[in-house]
Amino acid sequence: MKFKILLFFLIASTPFFSQKGVDINDLLITYQLDYKNDSTASGYTNHDNYYLNISENAEKSIFISVNKKKSDSLAKIGGIYALFELKKIKLDSSYKIFYNSKSRDLFTIDDVGSNQFYYVSKNYRITWKITDERKKILNYNCIKATSEIFGRKWTAWFISDLPIPEGPYKFKDLPGLIAEIYDDHFNYKFSILEIKKSNEVLAGYIDPIKNAKEITVKEFNKMKKEMYENPYITIPNYDLLEDRMKERLKSVMEIRKKEIGNNPIELINQ
Repeated sequence: MKFKILLFFLIASTPFFSQKGVDINDLLITYQLDYKNDSTASGYTNHDNYYLNISENAEKSIFISVNKKKSDSLAKIGGIYALFELKKIKLDSSYKIFYNSKSRDLFTIDDVGSNQFYYVSKNYRITWKITDERKKILNYNCIKATSEIFGRKWTAWFISDLPIPEGPYKFKDLPGLIAEIYDDHFNYKFSILEIKKSNEVLAGYIDPIKNAKEITVKEFNKMKKEMYENPYITIPNYDLLEDRMKERLKSVMEIRKKEIGNNPIELINQ
């Protein structure tokens, strides 16, 4: 009897993706992002959680912050309750990354004011150098790889027993799911927290660009820069507001600018 109990706990504590013939359908991976919103900071200043939801046969995926997913779900519900709950959510990021591995089209979708815009990276690829270094993360066997992309040097650790070329944010094309990735100056670090079976996030974004307008990456970056430098452009009839209201909005916007910071993950857009 004791042997059976011990055997049960050994099986239960073993990652369910560690066997050969791994089931890669409908995976929901949760990552923690630690980052510096100020490049001069001595340590990480912000900590947010994100979902990576991978569809059947890893053909499609979506990457979105946990709070953005909550916010979008509440917006669909509408009503007073949803409005009340929305006020409780601190929206760490508004972007969504949608990827089609078959066509290799990567869509970056973001909110600018009350509008949605997106640009497409065609034939999206990342070149990696895979090393012989090994380590375990959450009891998964991981292999080290390095690359230079977005103007930074990155070190990734991917799970060799989970052959899905996916990872957090826009990091793709390794022969296993990325469990951890960070840049050489430790401005950004994604760490895997959990893997489970679910398609709940992708199911809520069947057509993620349906209500968004396509623009070029140059137009997208210009728009984001203008909104950062002058956030009032997103407020309807701002010039008609009373001075007291303008001052109140100004203080809110200044706080938001500090939260966004001066250290974007992409120093160079691909």
